Amino acid sequence: MIKVFTEAGKGIGFGHLTRCSALVEQLKLQGKEVELIVYLNQCEINYSKFTKLDWLTKSPEELLTVGTIAVFDSYLVTKDWLNRAKALDCKLIHIDDYNRIVYPVDLIINPNVFAQDIDYSNQNAKFVGGADYVVIRAPFRNIKQEVRETNYLKLFITLGGSDYRGMLPKLAKWAQDFKHYKIRLVAPEESNICIPGLEVLPLLSAEEMVNEMKSADVVISACGQTLHELASINKPTIGICLDKDQVPNHKFYNDVGFIRGDLWWNQEGLQKNIEAELTRFSSYRERKKVADRLKELNPNGVVNVANAVLECYDEFRRKENSCSSSSS
Repeated sequence: MIKVFTEAGKGIGFGHLTRCSALVEQLKLQGKEVELIVYLNQCEINYSKFTKLDWLTKSPEELLTVGTIAVFDSYLVTKDWLNRAKALDCKLIHIDDYNRIVYPVDLIINPNVFAQDIDYSNQNAKFVGGADYVVIRAPFRNIKQEVRETNYLKLFITLGGSDYRGMLPKLAKWAQDFKHYKIRLVAPEESNICIPGLEVLPLLSAEEMVNEMKSADVVISACGQTLHELASINKPTIGICLDKDQVPNHKFYNDVGFIRGDLWWNQEGLQKNIEAELTRFSSYRERKKVADRLKELNPNGVVNVANAVLECYDEFRRKENSCSSSSS
């Protein structure tokens, strides 16, 4: 059995859940029995494909048994919790974005384009990661991006599952002055955004999200997991960094020119810079440049992540079988 543990909700967003869902789907395609266990912080998701549980308040002994392969994608799990899990003779794998702690695990996977720039020499675990390990959900893979030549553009705004920086009303208001943009925006229920002409959408499924992104001419996004998916389809994007875990993504995609402006949620003159980007993308030629650029990531990176997990799985099973043979 493989168990995958993650978190989502207020102050966390949905990036961890997004990539874990894609990983679990891939592992199941490869014939493995997998359970996805999710801590939801102050939010409800009616989704039958995972177990809703505040696993962080449970002891490892309640959740794991000898021989379990456990994958974690968490900013909240402590080193002590993982040490206790390790003592149960489980195989532990952690998905990491920025070398958060020294992980007492067997394998660290950094599924980001910038992973090779992070120094993991402080870790004892094996490490894999980089552009060939970026997790992209199935509906985003191998999409051909089409650029419409039109004077009336569709703008899609998404900042993840929560708006803890209070950016959504500001972005909507700034974009509203561009009359040639039709604006659709994903907002958590508590946002209460009411602006004439603006269409507010609830949290979307992967299929709904890819349809919104594909049909949009321009997207305003945070710089987390969604930015990878936008880059995978070369969608003209205005990327805003909202928190420290997004800094490497933000820097990488600015450096390679996928996004521009070095935009931060709290920078002086942000409105002016957003408006400059909306003006730039009003040009068909500028949008076409983005659509035609070379991509930095492997759209099938989730297969490589799944294979890394299964390599751990197979290694553990071989060790178990060897021990059984020796004892008999």
